[in-house]
Amino acid sequence: MASELYRKRWKIETCFKCLKTNGSNLQQTTTKQPAKIALLLAVVVFAYVLCLLEGFRQRAQIRLKRYRSGSSGPAQSFFKRGIQFIASGLVDFLVFLRLVQRWLEAGPKEKWSFVQ
Repeated sequence: MASELYRKRWKIETCFKCLKTNGSNLQQTTTKQPAKIALLLAVVVFAYVLCLLEGFRQRAQIRLKRYRSGSSGPAQSFFKRGIQFIASGLVDFLVFLRLVQRWLEAGPKEKWSFVQ
């Protein structure tokens, strides 16, 4: 029971870390208007989910990192992989629109978690 609650909390903490320091620098916003803050948060969380989705789709290209203990894990987070891919598509707006269209047409093919 406690481990399941911690797992859920960790997902939220990972999201907050990405929102604050690993890509959007959300903590640097200066607006104080609640409606603007809510809209900004909604847009940034949507972008976060898109980055994770793309990073997860590219998981086969993420190399594994081996640890001294013998365990292994991805050398790059799904978020960072996704944000790099999306940022490269933002250079050309039409390329970005095709990318969004691909996401919408593909739909969810498998159930997965945002744990990185």
